[in-house]
Amino acid sequence: KSISAACADDPEASITAAMGGTQPAAATCEHPIDEHLKLSRKLNVSSTPSIVLEDGQLVLGYHSASGLLKVIAQRAAASQM
Repeated sequence: KSISAACADDPEASITAAMGGTQPAAATCEHPIDEHLKLSRKLNVSSTPSIVLEDGQLVLGYHSASGLLKVIAQRAAASQM
């Protein structure tokens, strides 16, 4: 499912639709998904989405764009103390 979505003509729209429950049309291409899965296992990251900030801090779970900016700003402020 994730490979088909990532390999679609419009990956962003296909991934968004897949997250909403729509099955993407079958597609294949060169993709980094297997490498990403290996890295996530190595780092013991199992939440989707997971974001690793520049300083190595981990942000788990969905955040709206404004919510994510707020989390990043809070963590940046805390790291400067």
